This record gives sequence, C-alpha cells and structure tokens, in this order.
Amino acid sequence: MMDDVDGMTFINGVSDSSAARSNKRARFVSPTERLDDETVRGATKEDSTRKGLEPGWKRHTIVVHDDWVALVEQMTAELSITAMDAWRYLLRLGVRDYQAGERPELERRPRALNRLAD
Repeated sequence: MMDDVDGMTFINGVSDSSAARSNKRARFVSPTERLDDETVRGATKEDSTRKGLEPGWKRHTIVVHDDWVALVEQMTAELSITAMDAWRYLLRLGVRDYQAGERPELERRPRALNRLAD
C-alpha cells in the first residue's frame, strides 16, 4: 500500500502508470524492422499498390452512404458483375457528367472547404 505523505498518492500512481505505458512504446518493434531493406522498398513501390488491377487503375478508399452500398449489392446480383465493376460504373457516370460541364450543388462555407449539398 502507498503512503499518503504528501497527499499526492493518486497523482503519483497516475504518473507511474504513464511511465509504464511509455516503456511499452519504447519496447515496440515495427514488423518492418525485421525485414531487409529491399523487401520494404518493394512493398512501397507504386506497382505493389496496383496488384490485381488493370493498367491505369489505382486503389482509393472513400466513404460511401449505406444506401449506395445496398445499390451496388443490387447491381452485382442483377448484372452478375463484381462490386468493383459496379463502383467503377457509378464513378464513371460522375466523371462523364463532370467532364460534360455538370457541377454538383455545393453548400458554401466561408471559413472551410465547401461541401456537397445533400
């Protein structure tokens, strides 16, 4: 049991626990540290991020609405296509419209980036 000499037992205990956490961080070894430099360089090459993709395509992560996911699932079932092809189709429609001069409605914000209007 800790002595409460200075009335700071709780604070001393908190600072001790943060020291234990920082020791864990100091002991952390990244998985890449076990690999040779050539292997790490190969994993970070642009070609490695395009594995399994046709030439000219690149992977991106986006946030989509639940309704869109349901639509893509419906498209895959109805058209017997992959989800990736369904997403490409929908994106292609947006790109085509944008290139044709159509612009989305925006919510204008003076001190931040504009947002798409719902």
